[in-house]
Amino acid sequence: MTRLRHLRLLVTGAGGFVFGTALPIWRALGYQVIALDQHFSAQQRARFEGIRLVEGDVEHILPRLAPVDAVVHGAAVTASPEECRMTPEAHLLANLTPALRVFEWAAAGGARRVIGGSSSAVFASTSGVVGEDQPVTPQGTYATAKAALEAHAATLRTQYGRDVLMVRLGNLYGPDERASASRPRLSLLSRMLSDALERGCLRLPDPALPDPHLREWTYAPDIASAIHALLQAEWLQHPLYQLAAGALADRFQIARIIQAALPNVRVETGEQDDLPALTRRGVLSHARLLQDTGFNAWTPLERGLQQALAAARPQLAVAQ
Repeated sequence: MTRLRHLRLLVTGAGGFVFGTALPIWRALGYQVIALDQHFSAQQRARFEGIRLVEGDVEHILPRLAPVDAVVHGAAVTASPEECRMTPEAHLLANLTPALRVFEWAAAGGARRVIGGSSSAVFASTSGVVGEDQPVTPQGTYATAKAALEAHAATLRTQYGRDVLMVRLGNLYGPDERASASRPRLSLLSRMLSDALERGCLRLPDPALPDPHLREWTYAPDIASAIHALLQAEWLQHPLYQLAAGALADRFQIARIIQAALPNVRVETGEQDDLPALTRRGVLSHARLLQDTGFNAWTPLERGLQQALAAARPQLAVAQ
């Protein structure tokens, strides 16, 4: 396969947190990026200068687009069926149908590689080191759709010879994370940053008890670099790769990093949790990605948090 640097790359879900973060990185790496989403804000249009932005849904826009060399399909609806006012069946189709249309369109146009986004949500519960071969246990329509697309990508690759693969993402954080209709809930880490910057206070549970929200965290811009490594690989033998930094952190560890950067932020302990208990506590292994691409440039949590804070400099100045 010819290397994909400097070639045309279509990105769906390009206005979302993760892939919106990736667009300027991919453009700087030399891709001719075409960004597709339902809507781009004025702020995003300014940030995505030099990138072709296309507004609309996959179903109607794809037939109008010229063929591309590669596709990254990141469009997804993570809000629940109830939040979207959908039936469970409609919600499932909202995540399945666009992906299937993208896969079909890419094959018809001769795209050399297609990468779809998946999630650790395919696991209801995990522990220890979690590899790509661990059986999934999806619960909920979003998780069911992602698990189905992982299986479908494997089918396309093994039975139809298509260069299609999925990337499974874990808990992400970084600059420019905002709530949206399709992703209404901010990450726990983002909420902690907001509390520190806007209120000057972090609320934590009783330190004598284990934190039920121990999570794995990956700096969102690293996803762009990892996918670049997958796009550049001459050949990939697997239909699924996990993109995760591979380290766990609880709220107490995160709070210490935030306080080191913002000494005036106070911590209040013994607060009642207003979050549902987290069951997925295993560590997504990135060994397969490392073996097949050599990529291992994950940003340590402390540095990533510092960069996320620096991106919010106006709020930072108020908090201090």
